[in-house]
Amino acid sequence: MKQTNIAILGYVEPGFEAVREAFVENFTHRNELGAACCIYYRGEKVVDLWGGIRNKQTSEPWKKIRW
Repeated sequence: MKQTNIAILGYVEPGFEAVREAFVENFTHRNELGAACCIYYRGEKVVDLWGGIRNKQTSEPWKKIRW
C-alpha cells in the first residue's frame, strides 16, 4: 500500500533537496510508516526532516525534538 498523504515537516538547505526527495520516496514507494532525518555538514545543520508515525500501535506522529 503506497502512502500519498504523509505530512513531511522540517527543512533542507539549498543544495540538499535530493535528501528531501529520497525521504519522501521512502513513504510513497517503500511503505515507510514514520521517520526522521537530521544531517550536519561542516558543522551546520543542513537537513532536518520528520514525518509519519512514531508508534504503529498508537499512531503517535513524529514530532520535532528539541535538545
